[in-house]
Amino acid sequence: MIMVKVKSQLEEQKRAVASLDAERSKLERQVEEIERAVQEYRSFDPDISREEMARLERVNSAVVSKMATAASTAQSIKMQLQEVKSKTVSLFHPFEYFKPEQKSARKQVAELQAGLEAVSSALRALAAERDETNALISKQAERLAAFSEFDESDQMTELERIKFNAEKISDAINCKKDVIAKIERKFGPLLNQLTHLIDEATSLRKAIAQAKGFEADLHDAANGSERRLIHQECEELFGTGSPSRVANEKAGKLRSVERNLTKLEDRIEREFAKHDRVVERILIDGSNLCYDNGVFIRFHALSHLTDELVKRFEVMVVFDASIRSRMKLDDDRITSVFDHRIKVKVLATKQTADELLLKIAEGKPGTYILSNDRFADFPEYEVVKANRILRFEIADQRIFVSDLDLEVPMASGNSRLGPALGGIGT
Repeated sequence: MIMVKVKSQLEEQKRAVASLDAERSKLERQVEEIERAVQEYRSFDPDISREEMARLERVNSAVVSKMATAASTAQSIKMQLQEVKSKTVSLFHPFEYFKPEQKSARKQVAELQAGLEAVSSALRALAAERDETNALISKQAERLAAFSEFDESDQMTELERIKFNAEKISDAINCKKDVIAKIERKFGPLLNQLTHLIDEATSLRKAIAQAKGFEADLHDAANGSERRLIHQECEELFGTGSPSRVANEKAGKLRSVERNLTKLEDRIEREFAKHDRVVERILIDGSNLCYDNGVFIRFHALSHLTDELVKRFEVMVVFDASIRSRMKLDDDRITSVFDHRIKVKVLATKQTADELLLKIAEGKPGTYILSNDRFADFPEYEVVKANRILRFEIADQRIFVSDLDLEVPMASGNSRLGPALGGIGT
């Protein structure tokens, strides 16, 4: 169903935007990281870092020395403690335990244990200070190594590359958003109308089914009283007590709605086909656009149209040889009339543009021919089979190319036409 096609493409575009946005965010984070790294590199002073590392190494050396002294002190206390403990007795020897020399020994043990704990605590604090100092030394060493290895030029090159890619993704996101906006703007009202017609058709079919149900009930009613109740129920629901009238009226409306539905679906299909078409290059049958209702209008329409087309597409104009005599111009003068981006080809005598246009477009899906010729003599060409032929109309001083949603006004003056080209007609 066309509604599903349109909504599916819309969702596909939105998913693409979300994916591109995530990719851009990733690149933006990389940009921030590189810019931060460059800023840190530029603000980093290696001499100050080396001085700080030397200071930390001196501090570390002093701490290690203190730790050695404290360790020696702890070992000495342990030996004294062991010696004094060997002279003490337990309560299992009460007569000895309470002697003055035992009390003195126990007091000495307590003092030595307190001293050992103090030294051990100091050792733990010194060890923590040593570890912290070593970590700071390692950090300074890492910063110096990173500074030495950092290549600012390479990083700036990488930064520009990432920024360029991020900008390309931003452009792609904007293009996708433009497509989404175009789809919503172009198809939103049409799909809303389609939904309305579908709902209306559904409602009418339901009403017809209900009316036919009343008709069946009337047929099966046993008596006039039952039929009267059915007529009343029908009138309460539809405003008339005649189920057959309701069914006929609703069926007539349904046929009208279904015709409108078919027309609208066909229109949306055509519009979607135009929207889904990828046009990269347009080949123009130049001589074809020099006539309006059989009247030779020179390049009046063609010059205005190509000015607009070249803004969006690659454009090539092919003329039959007869254009030289009709315009009384040579090839260079003919070419000079058009924008410099447009390729102009004037064929040799007795050659026609039709088959050359078909040959150029053959096998190139993005190449379309702009001509009102039907190319009935060339049905074998893929470009004809695929209907890659764009039509135009000239009316009310405007050129219309409906397949491209293009409407170009033909201004009364065009300086590039010049005196020899200025008038319409022969």
